[in-house]
Amino acid sequence: RPISAEELWQRRWRTCPGGTSQNCWIAVHGVVLQMGTDFLSRHPGGQAVVIHRAGGDATAEFEKAGHSDNARRWARRLAVGYLVPQEGAGAAAVGAVVAE
Repeated sequence: RPISAEELWQRRWRTCPGGTSQNCWIAVHGVVLQMGTDFLSRHPGGQAVVIHRAGGDATAEFEKAGHSDNARRWARRLAVGYLVPQEGAGAAAVGAVVAE
């Protein structure tokens, strides 16, 4: 589903009802990923590196870290939508994170 930059920022950190789990949203190559507590606690680079980019574009960090093909497959499972380019901005290369 299409997700605006504003919605991405608003969903940067959410606590689920009951306070038992949390999640944050980030964008990588225009694909919006929902990172839940379970995933964050197991992230090989630590959860802080993900949380630092919550609500924003983490493409540069994702690529700089040299994520494996396996990590890119995992990213597909976390996708909740795609970032809608802001009006006046060029079309981004959406979907590279989930490409085969």
